[in-house]
Amino acid sequence: LMDAMLAAGVRAARIFPGSDMRSHRFSLAEWCSGALLTELEQHHIPLFVDFGLFRRAEPPWQDVFELCENHPSLPVVIDPVMIASTGAPLLEPEAMDAYRELLPLARLITPNLHEAELLLDAPIKTAGDFAAAPRHIFERYGCDVLLKGGHFACNETTVGDHAWIAGEAIIFSRPRLAVPDVHGDHRIGAALAEH
Repeated sequence: LMDAMLAAGVRAARIFPGSDMRSHRFSLAEWCSGALLTELEQHHIPLFVDFGLFRRAEPPWQDVFELCENHPSLPVVIDPVMIASTGAPLLEPEAMDAYRELLPLARLITPNLHEAELLLDAPIKTAGDFAAAPRHIFERYGCDVLLKGGHFACNETTVGDHAWIAGEAIIFSRPRLAVPDVHGDHRIGAALAEH
């Protein structure tokens, strides 16, 4: 499988963790996915752990903790799906404790504006706050950060994602798309996680 993935140019993998296979979730148990995760780890292929399917259900925290512990060199990318772009909570408040324990195990996290505010326990109101937030999140959790800028209204024509990667501040700018709702672009995260 890995040879076929590499030949096809695969640069990242994405999983939806869980034990309920009927809902398109993927078991992270070593007996089920250990060989694939080892191959991803050996080839330094970033693994996006997507919690987007849980929407107030309890994510399989222990499975993700074990994945990170069993495969410490695997570049794990976590999109902390905690708050929608509208500001509505997507998880129960007690799930924040699990995220706070999990994030230091990730190579990269990709919060939106509202999630960054929650992770920092502080509002992000100005462009300076937004630019400084990735470094502050890194200082608190010890993982690289890509702060998605789509919800930060600093410019009507351009979106700027701010990152703190390997001790360096990076800005990714692109034209704002005229679409009603777009969910995450994992290509930037995959490129960053390869560092």
